Amino acid sequence: MLFTLAIAVVCASILVFFSQEFGRMFKKLFSVFWIRLLVPLVIASFLVNMYEPWVLFVLLYIKAVLKDFMYLIMLMFPWKAIGQAVAFIFLVLFFSVLPPVLLNMYAKHKTYNDFPYIKLIILLLWLFYTILLLTNLIAFFPIGIDATM
Repeated sequence: MLFTLAIAVVCASILVFFSQEFGRMFKKLFSVFWIRLLVPLVIASFLVNMYEPWVLFVLLYIKAVLKDFMYLIMLMFPWKAIGQAVAFIFLVLFFSVLPPVLLNMYAKHKTYNDFPYIKLIILLLWLFYTILLLTNLIAFFPIGIDATM
């Protein structure tokens, strides 16, 4: 216990003592274009790999909430033949457009400038919700886990 604490203190003191050099090294490292692309991908891949059950749980929970909203919207339509398709389109458009528009309104309120990546965020959210609602995530579970929806 004391050895671990001593190692943590020594590492922290080295980090503080050479912080300027570490800062310059990270600036030089991240000035290379492909490093800025590679590092977030490596970190995200590592986190998804390490916490795969939690990622699947969160995805299934989001899918269940979206399906509940879709069924709620389907109940409001008088026609049942195309109610599911209309509810799907409405739900995906609503959840993919509304958060970035609210983010843009907040950015305009604070800085009087538009948020620069609003179209990219809308596209990525639209892809995420469409893939999530159209795929069957139960097929990705290992044998022995009962996750029926």
